[in-house]
Amino acid sequence: MFRLLQIFAGGFIKMVNLKWCLKQIKGIRLIEPNDELSKEYIQKAREDFRSIKNNELSWKAIISYYCCYNALYSVMMKCGIKCEIHDCSIKLLPLLGFDKVHFKFIEFLKKNRVDVQYYLKKPIEINFKEVLSFLEFCEQRLINLNDIEINKIRDEIKKSK
Repeated sequence: MFRLLQIFAGGFIKMVNLKWCLKQIKGIRLIEPNDELSKEYIQKAREDFRSIKNNELSWKAIISYYCCYNALYSVMMKCGIKCEIHDCSIKLLPLLGFDKVHFKFIEFLKKNRVDVQYYLKKPIEINFKEVLSFLEFCEQRLINLNDIEINKIRDEIKKSK
């Protein structure tokens, strides 16, 4: 039976099955925490956010998702977590201290991006204040994460193998 992580983060409990993600070649991997890459990803997220207003609606949907994803990846790099499968990275949100609102928002952005990019659907209007809020939350997580919390996160991932 797969081990399920029970994570309490920001007022909600999320059962997360990381087993599949840990088995994939490009899935979740523990690497050395990397503050430099973390800074580069958050800087890229900020650049993405600044470019949103200069694009048409379809590109705004795509850029908004990558802005938030890069900000999330920045937190992952600070913790020494690498993952090239977006769904698996998103599964890590509760473990990384994000709440249900953040989870639902990035899921919405991802679906909107996929619909626009691959199925040529009309993009759903995005609240850019929410994009900025997600980005700022990630920046705050980067400031607040300490070695003890990072080690707890890494230990939970190790236990899931």
